[in-house]
Amino acid sequence: MIFDEGAVVLDRSRDKVALTTKFRGEASRMTTGGWTTVGLTESSLQLRTATRTATWSAPGGGYCAELQAVRVDVGYPELRVYIPADYRPGSCAYETVHAHELEHVEITRAVLRAHAPRLEAAVERSAAALNPMWAPTLEQAKAQASARIQAALKAPMDALRSEHTLRNAAIDTAHSYDDLQSRCPAW
Repeated sequence: MIFDEGAVVLDRSRDKVALTTKFRGEASRMTTGGWTTVGLTESSLQLRTATRTATWSAPGGGYCAELQAVRVDVGYPELRVYIPADYRPGSCAYETVHAHELEHVEITRAVLRAHAPRLEAAVERSAAALNPMWAPTLEQAKAQASARIQAALKAPMDALRSEHTLRNAAIDTAHSYDDLQSRCPAW
């Protein structure tokens, strides 16, 4: 198992209007009333599996496969933090938005770390129960291990996504936005 907590990429290429347009309809965004986006952290959880199997013709037809190795990569290639170009680095608005978005980064990473043992256990249980596998074609025999491991990861991945959403939503409330905005005299 390889867990990728994601590299933080700061994106200041858009102003508030362009950010609001790009992310219109997103569930959570730091706003200054009227749903103007003034900060956002974008993350895309990815799961990749790679397996190595030995295959042979089965007596009576079809093919048998035996799992020899599995690699599972789960995580975030990057965590893109958007801060509007309107905010000068070092300004109160910039620093406030940046700190808030880094909270989202830490939540994302902490949730991945917390769920890592469950993901590993699901892969280990699934891999231990796989051998030998039979399929009518060689291609199906080779693909079975990966498909079964992916299926075993569905529930723990759903739990990870659910906690990620809940924990991020907890800091994206109207009350928290009001508190953040009260820190700076002008937005």
